[in-house]
Amino acid sequence: MKDDLVPILKSVNLKVTPQRLSILQIIRNKEHATIKDVFAAVRKTSPSISLATVYKNINTLVEHSILGVMSVNSSQAYYELSKSNQNIHVVCRGCGSITALQPTNQSMLGDIQKIADDDVLYVEIAAYINCDGCRKKEAALNKRAKG
Repeated sequence: MKDDLVPILKSVNLKVTPQRLSILQIIRNKEHATIKDVFAAVRKTSPSISLATVYKNINTLVEHSILGVMSVNSSQAYYELSKSNQNIHVVCRGCGSITALQPTNQSMLGDIQKIADDDVLYVEIAAYINCDGCRKKEAALNKRAKG
């Protein structure tokens, strides 16, 4: 429901527009969405929207900390609704699935705050793994290759 997204925009004095609401709803539903994901989904309800408008709105939402951005590699950024300014992501190198975790190690976060004189803008940690599904596929392929 888009109505619960209106206060988020108003809380940072951003104008509530249909485009912003659609973008936020798409990202909330997909959880980790690329620009291409958002653009394709928005075009289904707003066929005249341009890619530039989607980029501009996403950048504005990131600047106002409504969206968080995670770069899995140098060419791919994923967007999510910001739950906090501290995120840990577990990324499968095989299938690209992303799981978001909230940090529980307050000691590590405290150390970061000390180094930055409590001026931490955003903490982004990514752990790269091979998920259970990808490990099973790899094991099956190896078994067939040896077989």
